Amino acid sequence: MMPDGLTYEGSWAEANCGRCFQLVACEDASLL
Repeated sequence: MMPDGLTYEGSWAEANCGRCFQLVACEDASLL
């Protein structure tokens, strides 16, 4: 779950599945 104000933009994983990443956007950097 994400706080109000964050917008999900996308996600991806490394080819070896060693790490995954999630990209979010917001107007208020304090939400990060």
